[in-house]
Amino acid sequence: MSSYRDEIVDTLTTEWLREQPLLNIILDNCFDQVFIKDLSSTLIYANTNLARHYGLKEVDQILGKSDFDFYSYEHAEATRQEESDIMQSGEPLLAKLYSETSPRGDETWNLCSKLPLRNSGGEIIGLIGFGRDITKDKRREKLIWQQSNYDALTGLPNRNYFVGNLNSTVNESNKDHRYTLLALDIDRFKAFNDSYGHGCGDAILIKVAQCINNNVSNQDIVARVGSDEFLLLIDNQKNRTNIVDLAIKIRSDIQEPFFYQNQQYDITCCIGAAEFPSDALNATDLMKFTEQALYRAKQLGDNQFIFYSPEMTTASIRRQTLIADLKQAVADDQIEVVFQPIISCDSEKLYSVEALARWQHPYYGQISPDEFIQIAEEIGIIAQLDERVFHKAIDAAKKWHSLIDPLPVFSVNVSAHSLKTGEDSSSDIINLLSNLNHGKLIKLRLELTEGSLFLPSEKLNDLMGYCDQNQIELALDDFGTGYSALSYLLDFKIDYLKIDKIFVDGLPENRRNLSVCKAIIQMSKSLGIKVIAEGVEKKEQLDALKELGCDYIQGYYFSKPLSSQEMLVRYSV
Repeated sequence: MSSYRDEIVDTLTTEWLREQPLLNIILDNCFDQVFIKDLSSTLIYANTNLARHYGLKEVDQILGKSDFDFYSYEHAEATRQEESDIMQSGEPLLAKLYSETSPRGDETWNLCSKLPLRNSGGEIIGLIGFGRDITKDKRREKLIWQQSNYDALTGLPNRNYFVGNLNSTVNESNKDHRYTLLALDIDRFKAFNDSYGHGCGDAILIKVAQCINNNVSNQDIVARVGSDEFLLLIDNQKNRTNIVDLAIKIRSDIQEPFFYQNQQYDITCCIGAAEFPSDALNATDLMKFTEQALYRAKQLGDNQFIFYSPEMTTASIRRQTLIADLKQAVADDQIEVVFQPIISCDSEKLYSVEALARWQHPYYGQISPDEFIQIAEEIGIIAQLDERVFHKAIDAAKKWHSLIDPLPVFSVNVSAHSLKTGEDSSSDIINLLSNLNHGKLIKLRLELTEGSLFLPSEKLNDLMGYCDQNQIELALDDFGTGYSALSYLLDFKIDYLKIDKIFVDGLPENRRNLSVCKAIIQMSKSLGIKVIAEGVEKKEQLDALKELGCDYIQGYYFSKPLSSQEMLVRYSV
């Protein structure tokens, strides 16, 4: 063995390196590691870059050594056997990636090629190797992969990673294996962000992620897949009761008192669930059905949990149909407007009308305003819908002019979403009111919800100022059913409060409702605000409200909503 080694060393020192100093300089300064080993895998030549790779300053410190001096026995023995195979077979090993633990203890990646080294007679006398440390590239690769597959805030997998795992898990599972997919959404998360800032929102997301992680096993997969939505794939071999218990525990943990910057916040969530294989046989349907269950849970209110049922698919198809058709209906001006009379309590004569949007769907028939208005808000066309209602109210006023005397005040609902539109938008509510150019043709009243008063935008102040300058009245709709922050009655010039139907129902027998109505009316009068009671359907309700001092009445006792022509028939002089 030593004769071969001596032959290689003699060849290197005399023929290659001594007689060709330029080659030595090139090898010693090239980017790659260059080394030569004898038949026993002992290093007999190395350039400076290989010494640095091992954390050494001088090449002489590694000559005469082998991998056994730098790595674990298992690693060194595997390398020795690999190199022995190369030298015995004469076949090179090209561009193999090695994961190594360096003498410093950190993981490194080396891309290496090894070729048999032959003497002038063609006999293999060792091997020559070329290596490149690509640790930085691998770490960069890992970082890119991490950023592509994990959420930076919570540390959880993201949608990309989760969907890939869900597909492979479901595709590789037999139909006897049960999985449950849960979708979790934080209630009113946008309100937290808007009201308290993104720092608070981020803290809530981290807390929710921890609550979920604390309740699942290592076999389960949890991901943050949206702004405030999480998905959980649960390996559930037992029964549905386990999932119910899990959902209850997660919700309970999330509801634990949460403090951010010394302020306590109450957090709840909704959860929807679907099961493989009982509900869906593939990942796509499982995701779809879980989202439908979550949507249904959110419809029921805060802090709800519900399993998927086939009826939800029917409801989802209906909803998607309505979304597409509503866009077309608004664009094609298919939304009708009816007018419900508002009557003076004193004279029982017409005082004003509320313009109400109605949609007759060609397949589903009359769609509830609550349903299609919510859809319009969600898909971003509520401002256009409001605009249609305003224009049709103006058209009606032109028809009624001189035929209904005096002309009633026109009350039009304004969605909080309309108040959020940009200043340059053609649907901006102030621009819309200006462009209507209603002048002295009609007297307008805008109906705002209590939620509108909490908008963090200057839009509301701008609207209030515009209405005050242009003699447009303001009414607060459904008073008492929302936030009911009484301080806003002092901050803003509100002309009317509308008592919601839920307080009118049961009058006069229901003493609690009677007390609420009495308190609202007395407070309003002391503030100089007029009161309209909605949902009046019986004479007894009318009499009770009159006795309490209510100003105006709206409801089926006097009239259902009427078309423009029906208004003319009933109220024209």
